[in-house]
Amino acid sequence: MQTIERESCRGIIETESIDQCYSLLFAKKQDRGLSWISKEQYIRNDIKCHYDQCIICNNNNSSNSNNSSSSSTTTMSNKQKKEEQKKKELLQQQKQQKTTINAKPIIIADIKVISEYLDILELESVKNNQTLVVLETVFRYIQYNSGPKFFDRLKKLITSNPNGDKVIYFTNDLNKQTQLDREQDKDKGNNQSESIDTYESRRIVNAARWFGQHLHDQKHLVKVPIYLITNNDQMIDIAKKTKQLGKETQDGDIKILGLKEYLYQYYSGNTSVLDVYESLTLMIKEKQLEEQNNTSSSSSSSLYERYWDDDIKAVELKSGNIVSGKIHINQFNREEAFVKIQSSTIASTRGGHGDKIMIIGKKNINRAIHGDKVGIFVLPESEWMDQSTSASVLGDLDDQKDDMIAEENKEEDQVLSSIQTTKANNKKNEKKIMTAKVVGIFQRNWRDYVGTIESGSTVYSNFVNVVPLDSRIPIIRVATKSAEAFVNKRIIVRIDRWDLSSSYPAGHYVSSVGERGSLETELGCLMVEHDISLRPWSKQILDSLPTSDTWSIPKDERKKRRIMADSGHRVMSIDPLGSKDIDDTISLARLDGDRVIEIGVHIADVTHFVAKGSPLDIEAQRRGTTIYLPDRRFDMLPAVLSEDLCSLWGGKERCAMSVVWRMELDATTQEYKIVDSWFGKTIINSCGEFHYQLAQDIIDGKVVDGKDRDEDVTNGGKNAGYRNRLHNNRRELAGALDLESIEVRFTFNESTKTPDRIVLKSDLEVHSLVAEYMILANAAVGTRIHQYHPGAALLRRHPPPNQLGFSNIQQLFDMFGFPFDSSSNSRLAESLKNAVVPGDPLANQIIKLKTVNVVSEAVYFSTGGFNVDDFYHYGLALNKYTHFTSPIRRYADIIVHRQLMDAVLTKPADQDDHSMAILADHLNLRHRASKTLQREATQMFQSLYFQHHPKPNVEAIITDIRSNSVIVLVPEYGLRDRVYLLDKDGKPIMPSDDNSFKSKIQSMVFNETNVEFKLEDGTKKQLSIFDHIVVNIHTQENDYHLPPVKMDFVQILKSQNKNTLFNKEQVSKKSIVDQIKKDEKSKDQMDHRDTTSNPYGFNLNQQEKEEEQEKLQGGKSSKHQQSIYELIKDLDDLKLEKIEQVGSRIDYSKGKTIVKKEKEGKVLKLWSMNDKQSKEYRTKADQYLRDAISKQYKQQRLLYLKQQQQEDGDDEYYDEEYEDDNEKIAPTISVKDKYGDLISKTEQGHLKALRDLSLSKRKFN
Repeated sequence: MQTIERESCRGIIETESIDQCYSLLFAKKQDRGLSWISKEQYIRNDIKCHYDQCIICNNNNSSNSNNSSSSSTTTMSNKQKKEEQKKKELLQQQKQQKTTINAKPIIIADIKVISEYLDILELESVKNNQTLVVLETVFRYIQYNSGPKFFDRLKKLITSNPNGDKVIYFTNDLNKQTQLDREQDKDKGNNQSESIDTYESRRIVNAARWFGQHLHDQKHLVKVPIYLITNNDQMIDIAKKTKQLGKETQDGDIKILGLKEYLYQYYSGNTSVLDVYESLTLMIKEKQLEEQNNTSSSSSSSLYERYWDDDIKAVELKSGNIVSGKIHINQFNREEAFVKIQSSTIASTRGGHGDKIMIIGKKNINRAIHGDKVGIFVLPESEWMDQSTSASVLGDLDDQKDDMIAEENKEEDQVLSSIQTTKANNKKNEKKIMTAKVVGIFQRNWRDYVGTIESGSTVYSNFVNVVPLDSRIPIIRVATKSAEAFVNKRIIVRIDRWDLSSSYPAGHYVSSVGERGSLETELGCLMVEHDISLRPWSKQILDSLPTSDTWSIPKDERKKRRIMADSGHRVMSIDPLGSKDIDDTISLARLDGDRVIEIGVHIADVTHFVAKGSPLDIEAQRRGTTIYLPDRRFDMLPAVLSEDLCSLWGGKERCAMSVVWRMELDATTQEYKIVDSWFGKTIINSCGEFHYQLAQDIIDGKVVDGKDRDEDVTNGGKNAGYRNRLHNNRRELAGALDLESIEVRFTFNESTKTPDRIVLKSDLEVHSLVAEYMILANAAVGTRIHQYHPGAALLRRHPPPNQLGFSNIQQLFDMFGFPFDSSSNSRLAESLKNAVVPGDPLANQIIKLKTVNVVSEAVYFSTGGFNVDDFYHYGLALNKYTHFTSPIRRYADIIVHRQLMDAVLTKPADQDDHSMAILADHLNLRHRASKTLQREATQMFQSLYFQHHPKPNVEAIITDIRSNSVIVLVPEYGLRDRVYLLDKDGKPIMPSDDNSFKSKIQSMVFNETNVEFKLEDGTKKQLSIFDHIVVNIHTQENDYHLPPVKMDFVQILKSQNKNTLFNKEQVSKKSIVDQIKKDEKSKDQMDHRDTTSNPYGFNLNQQEKEEEQEKLQGGKSSKHQQSIYELIKDLDDLKLEKIEQVGSRIDYSKGKTIVKKEKEGKVLKLWSMNDKQSKEYRTKADQYLRDAISKQYKQQRLLYLKQQQQEDGDDEYYDEEYEDDNEKIAPTISVKDKYGDLISKTEQGHLKALRDLSLSKRKFN
């Protein structure tokens, strides 16, 4: 609900952005809240034309103000009165000006022009050079006589221009000057009303006449050309009559033009506009010709069955005889498809394979396009598929990364237990797969398609075949007279129809993307495919932004915010290397030593700069999210905000939204517990800006003086966190899932801009630190906003997965005898944790990767539409969760920030469940499209990499078996793709270099978990899931699609040769804790004493050793279980204060409590190192630690010898430099043999002193 004008006992009158329906509305309850049904309309005389240059309408108060002034008095501040007076004076000056405005033409399009040529009106080159008036008469006709997607396009065209300088919506049917009643038809007599077509034509002509007269009566608008665009002869006749009867304007009446005449008059030099017009005109003519032929032709010439009538479909659907759902076409074979069914349908009780009904063959698919909502009729059981022969086909369909499947999972996210129960009772059907045929279309999903003209097509005819980029879409016959200009280009086309007698759908040309093979063109194609439009920031938005040079936090704003520095908080950020949009920081303050602490999560306050309802807010909502691609990103907000004023840079004051937890140390359990939470607006000044590797090195004690200038604060590692390792398994115990994902990144050649290296993201302990804090903040905010907005809070839920999807995962567990239980997230997590294959470290990773494809997608939702039990986040094991921590790159977080401040300030809610649910659906679509685009762009860059760097003899692991291939994972490059074992003719493909194949392959049998080879000499071989093979990786040229990565089968690896070809740094994502375990084990083997050496050279007693081992193994320590809150102390020990920015990063020597004199020479920064420098740096860092320990040993040794001299009464002076300065006494076997007793005694005494000091502090506190 937007602006309420007046209330009545039965309904309300409201104003909407498009409709402006001055109508009496009545509430009607529906599934998702209330809808408002118009029952009565009110004719008004104060409806504005909305033309931005019209002084008459702009000088008057809005209709709302006129109405309200008659019933109540509105008080205005002096500032508002001055602004109104200034506006009136300016308008009066404009009115008195003798000069006229040479504005762009105004066109009023009729119904036929809008419905047939909307593509032209959507072109930017046309929108920017005219003002289109959409009449309410036309708008309502399109609403009730076209499909929902077409109507959405018209609404989008209107709403994308809120200023009214390009598109105007005029409510002519409610304007007293333009409204007309239906008249009697004098020719027919008998009091019959005129035809609907005539009535609509009269209303359009009358509105056009008034519009022209209204504007031309103003002197400065006399020369503005106004056209009624129509191809309707009847309307032209009516207009001529109206012209004779109506009042003439000072400079002549509005002109009536056909669309072709208008386009050639104003766009004669714009070939792209004229190409679209010609293509649409050809399609319209062919459609008319087809309709004439269909009336005279027989059904015997049809290639497909005619769709059932809508009335029959509705009855059969209700009775359960047909099933509705979205059709999913197999991207590897367009003659295979499926429809996902719900457990509530009758078809789900008839057996089959899980929740899918197969559709096989072109005739059964019956002209349905991927994504259409279809009605399907289940075929007789005799035509069902045998499950043994269809398993790999179903696997092909499961391989598809289909956005619509995620959308359907949102509609039904409950476990389909009813299907499993029924299958047990239908044993006769359990080996059969249901098949069906399409009998009707409920809703088309046609969109813009990118394609390439088929090679061999005749470019001199009016129609050419275009092969779509999406392999699930059939070839499209496109009408165009300019086909020759589009050869070797990617073009955008739209489907218009698919006739019964045509093998392919017919469509028209929209625009050209660019030359095929160009990087910019191919990325542009992907964006079109996923409906991502990123127009440049408008001048209005850019002019409203502050400048980074002059902006500072206003004094009034300071009074409203908590300054975190005054609370003793030291704030720091930890982000990926090279991040420009730093939107989250963490902080810690000690209030009572270590007994009481405060930990804060501070998020960029984007809402301070993005006002609700502003043009920037509207555009940010449209984009929904920042899009990250391998070589670029597309920001949701302008760079001045995302990279500067909102970004929480170190050493600069920034506005933030914060969550601060007060924690107290429990004396019994030695754990910190949250005793209070605070939410609100703050001012922060980050004193430490880290990237992940630097933060991890500080925790590990690897940052040394002369490298990152932090020796004075890390103290050679003694202040960093080996004893305070991250050990928080509370969410894991509650059922949180630890699933795998492969994140691929690229380094690029600076000259060619092509990828020259593939880098896999490695997991660090500090990643978990940051993630846990962000998850904790998101959960806390989600709980808070739901308390205040129980019916319209924007939360994020992760529904439980469909249990039927775990059937393939179950097979993998059965192969190795692992127990598998997916009845709850905690049991699933336990099963995945225990599924470790001895001798194959990647097996567990593969199982987790496959599990990711089974679990459903997390989605945004409005709390008013779901039960509280459905709020649960399955993956994180949290009851309430939202997105709060990334407002720079996610619009959902901006909404959550606003809702949080409403809760803090106890403001009334201004959004209902219905509007919030619509927004949540939009954000889910944008998030899904962004994620899919990122995945496909990554695949494209992988292809580009292997195109320039083909790789022979790479080891891969089989993850799935398909009908003619196996799917493998190449861990070294994060690549998962197919290795074909059969060619296009179905003949076996021999491995290129495998001596174990003594003869040719005679036949193959593809089963669910293995492939059986039968050789000509009678021997047999087998490939199973988790087997390792060798492949050659290269790319395959393709004129129509992105060049696919191709892997050729080389040989089967024997068991003893597995994992021999992997780059150890890229095989698996080793955590730092696992690496330390390995190092400690090797040191234990070298040390004959019952002690464990940690990285800092100190020895631990047996009890401490057991505690450390428990932590490393993920178990619980009985006395000193560490939590995530303690790890931040390692970074807090840096004692950083205000710092200054140097270049692209931070000089950490500024503002420290101890600053050593900087050594001469170039200082290497960790973020600027290449691989070789990084390796040398780590080697030197380890050497530095050993040297520091050696120096300590030497000093202790000298002190010991001096004491011995004094005790023995030896007066001989002992020279402290008696040993060679170059001798380094590192903790090796030889050194410990030499100084063993002294080392043990010294270290034990040192540890005892530390424990005594810790105990004394506790007693003192």
